[in-house]
Amino acid sequence: MADVKISELTALTSPDGAEELVVNDSGTTKKITIANATSAALPKAGGTMTGVIAGFESTGIDDNATSTAITIDASENVLVGKTTIAGAFNTVGTELRATGLVQSTVDGNKCIDLNRKTSDGAILGFSKDGTAVGSIGTEAGDLHIGTDDTGIQFVNGINAIAPVNSTNGSDRDAAISLGHASGRFKDLYLSGGVYLGGTAAANTLDDYEEGTWTPVPTQGSVATISATYTKIGRMVTVHGQELAFSNTTSGVTLEVAGLPFAPSHNTGAGTSMWENMAVAGTFSTCFVLSNNRIRFYTNSTTGGFNACLYNKLGNGAAVYFTLTYPTNS
Repeated sequence: MADVKISELTALTSPDGAEELVVNDSGTTKKITIANATSAALPKAGGTMTGVIAGFESTGIDDNATSTAITIDASENVLVGKTTIAGAFNTVGTELRATGLVQSTVDGNKCIDLNRKTSDGAILGFSKDGTAVGSIGTEAGDLHIGTDDTGIQFVNGINAIAPVNSTNGSDRDAAISLGHASGRFKDLYLSGGVYLGGTAAANTLDDYEEGTWTPVPTQGSVATISATYTKIGRMVTVHGQELAFSNTTSGVTLEVAGLPFAPSHNTGAGTSMWENMAVAGTFSTCFVLSNNRIRFYTNSTTGGFNACLYNKLGNGAAVYFTLTYPTNS
């Protein structure tokens, strides 16, 4: 409606309702009705605005949007992308709880991206009762995690996980243990070697193996109760328990083939003990030959140190022995 001066309003004879603004114009009482004071587009108390307020600009959160942009519930939880926290953790969106808890759910992507510019250092810090207890950060472009002077760094350039000072990412050589006396790891799976006591090739343990093997006599047959081996690096130790031979051919040297790893040369010796021998004397020595065989020797009181012959064996003669030798691999 057009602007109207107060002097042009009709004199008031008596109020006719609550929706009136009564003014005094030089001794004459006049009234301004709500209909005359506001545009029809603006709502009265408890009404609904149907028009547009020209020039209105919001500088904060308001409820004039056409859809929900953010929800602050009665418990002061701030919700983005969701309208309730009840059973909604797996719903895409973010929750900033009044308790301090932050929850983020994303479908098919990262939940949090953190970016530190210019300098190395902590990217994410952790504290307990206000005291820092650890951090995740970067040093020379590599990620490290830990607390104070104990941490690990993922070194991309050499494909390694290294012990470091968590505060500045510097290497800590020979200072950090993996596990401790009452907190041990279970199994360790390695495809390479272990450097023990040094970093040179001579300090590398690259093989450990346990198993069984089958002794094969060069003559006749043998009944074996047990034949096992242990290989540590290039050294092999074989054990034989109660190898009972059945052949007593005269003049044939007693040898057993079938070693689990070929000897590097004629070297390696061990001890043996026989039972149920046909002749008197002590049979106590065995040697490894380069042809992958063990040869048994006797050191008897009557015959000196000689190769053990089959005819020295009696029915049911059996040997127990342990022998160590080197191999090439």
